[in-house]
Amino acid sequence: MQRLAPLLSRPNSEVVFNFMFDFINRAASISDENIIAGLGELMPFGDWRSRLAAVRRANLPAPQKGTDRQLP
Repeated sequence: MQRLAPLLSRPNSEVVFNFMFDFINRAASISDENIIAGLGELMPFGDWRSRLAAVRRANLPAPQKGTDRQLP
């Protein structure tokens, strides 16, 4: 949010977030440290990697776009 503060402090401004769900799903399985760090910056709260691993270990289908099902 600190990086967005200059944009948000301008009068009559708005910021649009484009969360690319399909890209995130593909990138989540990549083990490159730069990709992992980038995803960590996009999703700084919660332990998304261990939650995704738990779903994979349980052999459950990942939540589909537009559903309310939460990861374990």
